[in-house]
This record gives sequence, structure tokens and C-alpha cells, in this order.
Amino acid sequence: MPCPGDKTALCGAGNRLNMYYSSNSTKASTDPMNVNATGNYSFYSCYKDSPRALSVVSASDTMSVDACLKLAEAGKYTWAGLEYSRECWLGNALASGTGNATASECNMPCKGMPGQLCGAGSRLSLYKRNTGS
Repeated sequence: MPCPGDKTALCGAGNRLNMYYSSNSTKASTDPMNVNATGNYSFYSCYKDSPRALSVVSASDTMSVDACLKLAEAGKYTWAGLEYSRECWLGNALASGTGNATASECNMPCKGMPGQLCGAGSRLSLYKRNTGS
């Protein structure tokens, strides 16, 4: 099928993909990953968010780990978690009944920074404020 934006190029078909390969490593993208530390916060774990672990939320299609942790820093929150690729959850204590999930369960790229992971459905990429910060 011709591509909608360029009728001279091919863009696959029903249940079919046109695949391309580049040996130029500067053009190859990497899988999204957790950010280990940013500012006063360090990655804690992939965390279950059912029941709701944190109580304050901000959501945006430009959300990234950096953006969420800046919000956490501004409010001096102990915890910050990213969920569902665009939500930033904040709080000073984790609700009871929640706990760690497996790392592979936090697999959604951030809307605002696709190279970073921002949780998943009912899963937080959870960050904790470093003590003394």
C-alpha cells in the first residue's frame, strides 16, 4: 500500500509491515529504560498501584521522568511514581496494601520521552527522595 504522506513510498498492507534495517548505530533507537537517578530522587522499583499507592496526580502528554521528579521536588514529596505513560503520582507515604511488581510489568514508554519508562496500567515506575535531600 502507498504511504498516506508520500504516495511514492510503500507502507505495508493489512497485517503486513515494510521492514528496514540500518547498520548506522547512530540512527538505531534503544528500548525505553528506567532512569536510575535524577536530582534528589532514585529509582525504587516497579510498584503495584492497586489500591492507589499515592494520592496527588498530574497528567500530561509531555510527561517524562524528569518532568515528574521536578514536580515532586517542587512539592518536597518523598515518593513520585509514573504510570500509564502520562501520569505523575506524588505523596509522602505509600498506601497500605500495595507492593513491588516485577520489573517487566513497568513497560510503557513515557509520552514526553519515549526512551524512558513510565509504568503501565496499575503499575508505577516508583522513585524515592534521597534522605537528607
